This record gives sequence, C-alpha cells and structure tokens, in this order.
Amino acid sequence: MEKNTYISIWGFLVFVVDTTFDVYERWERFQRHGIARKEPLSERKEIFIEVIMREGLVNEVSDAEVIPDNIDSYFDWFFMKADPKAELVPSPDDMIRLRQGIGETAVDAMSVYDRELFATGYKSPMITDVGFDRQTYFRWLGDHKAGSFEQKKMGLFKSWFKRNQDMAAEKQGFAVQNVFSNDPKDLWASYSYTYGAQDKLGYEVLVVNAGQTAGAMLAQITKWAIDTGLHSRCERCFVESICF
Repeated sequence: MEKNTYISIWGFLVFVVDTTFDVYERWERFQRHGIARKEPLSERKEIFIEVIMREGLVNEVSDAEVIPDNIDSYFDWFFMKADPKAELVPSPDDMIRLRQGIGETAVDAMSVYDRELFATGYKSPMITDVGFDRQTYFRWLGDHKAGSFEQKKMGLFKSWFKRNQDMAAEKQGFAVQNVFSNDPKDLWASYSYTYGAQDKLGYEVLVVNAGQTAGAMLAQITKWAIDTGLHSRCERCFVESICF
C-alpha cells in the first residue's frame, strides 16, 4: 500500500499512513483473532476501522479533504462489492494466486474492483456451475485463448448480478435494478425497474426519471402492489403496468 493514499474500506474513507498496510491480510487476521469475531458483520466493519486507526495504519479523513465530484477517481474502493456474508472478500492467498496466474503487470493495471472480482471469481455461479475448482479457475483466468480479461470480467459480473437478483427476488418477491445515464441524448436519464415481480403481479414495474430515490420509491410501490393484489392494464400503451 502506498503511503499518503486515500482509500475506502467497507465504505469508510481513510488516509493510509503506513506503507506495510495490507487490507486483505489485516482483515483476515482480524476475522480470525479480532475482538469482534462474534459480532454482526456491520459492527465488525466499524470495529475493524477503529482498530487499524488505533494501530496507526490509517487516519480518518475529514469532510474538507474529500472532493465529492471526483470521489470515484479520488479513492481506491476496497470490499465494496462483497456480499453480506463476506464470502466475496478476497484472502491474501487469493491475491497471490491472481498475481501468479495473470502476472504482476496485468494486476497492477487493474482497478481494485477488478482485482477483487477476479480474485474471488472461483466462487461465482458461472465457475461453480461448470465444476471448476480454485486451481482450475486461476489457470483458466490466465489462459488468453479462453478469452480476454474484459470478456471474463463481464461473464463473472453477470453471473454474480443474476445470483443477487434471484436472491433478492426470492427473499422479498422481487428485485430492483437502478440505471443512471449521463448521456444528454438519453431521454431516460435514470430509471429503475423490477425483476421477478412478474411472478407475483403478472407484470414488472418501471419508474423513469425519479432521481436518486427511484429505487426506494419503486420498492415501496411494488410492495404495495403485491400486498394489495393490484393488477391493471394501461389502455394507452397496451401493456400491464401501474399508472398514476
């Protein structure tokens, strides 16, 4: 880890002051020997940040230091795509195998997100469904004849995305997907749509240009529709929908 670097761990923004700090190694050690092993993951995350601050590995970042408009390029984001059970958190050995499998140069050119996606890809539904073990996965990842990194990345991403959609739909009857566009030619600058509501309602629900709260709004609308058994057909567009 480079000194004087801004990073995000579990969404907590911190400033690295110790060059020996390895996020993955330190998190694994904390999970095994930390004082909060039996606490819920949300509390463990906060305690972990407090511990590494107390040990002088990182410092807290003040609001004045953050540049909101450039925050995605301002910070490296660690553990942002991990699932609630922390199953997608790469271990130190995962990161070593990734570097051995595809080379130092390729890994260094990747974003933190891509490194974590590839390092934990052997757990993805796409890989487990074809019966690849961990060793076979890393060989496949380093095989250029098996496709480009971009093609493999999209395959892994879509695999996790579909699994998360299915899990959300199974848990609450539907999942919500948000789409945001900065293209001035896109009349639908933002929209949110449901996945899986068809089974409960007979149709999916769409909210267009409702801003940053569109997802939460859509979830409330869809839950209300399921609870009330609402089923309507829009005569104007001839598709089944909820109209206001």
